[in-house]
Amino acid sequence: MSTESEPVSFIRPPSIITLDDITQFPAFEDIVADDIQPIRLEGQREAWEGRVPIRNLLRPPKFNGSIRNIALMAMEDPYDRLLDARERGWAFPQGGKTVRRLDIDEAREYTRGFTFTADAQSSGKGIVGQIQAEMWYMRAPYNEHRYIRLNENKELVVRTSSSFSTGNHGGAIVYRRITKPKLEKDAFIRADAESRKIGWAVLREAMTHPLQGGLADGSS
Repeated sequence: MSTESEPVSFIRPPSIITLDDITQFPAFEDIVADDIQPIRLEGQREAWEGRVPIRNLLRPPKFNGSIRNIALMAMEDPYDRLLDARERGWAFPQGGKTVRRLDIDEAREYTRGFTFTADAQSSGKGIVGQIQAEMWYMRAPYNEHRYIRLNENKELVVRTSSSFSTGNHGGAIVYRRITKPKLEKDAFIRADAESRKIGWAVLREAMTHPLQGGLADGSS
């Protein structure tokens, strides 16, 4: 199944996307979602727009400061990195959705992944550490159903129908998995500015154009 839109190259490796602060993140998520699967039906759009605010998922425990100077590095082989995330030392929040193993070619085509780093800024103290996490955006599995029925000549024929398998994802056809954020205080791992392939200015320019599939119509 095609996404029916041109690939968004700047969210794919080896790009590094930079955002000033967490308030700019929802618009970035809309672009990622539209790249995976344009959202056309109202119910699907409402399910996506009703997602948990990203700041709630990326704020480390007991940290109440600002999340600023965000860098998102697009992953190579994101689906494979999702499957071995726990082996690499990452944990997921309790109640996180189970990752369904898709056909490997489909999974690699419809999964986007990013390593997340940001400055943790505390009022009166400045930067107190670096927030680190990994995140993935995936298309819901697309199932084909076959059934047998009689045609007008009373002959048995095989019919097929297809639909997104969204029962475990609140009706959303695009969903995300995000690791528990880590707050690294002893050593900052920063991307060198000269190595960054793209900045917020380019992302902002991209967001001036309507997104396909209706996400630009009030998505947050």
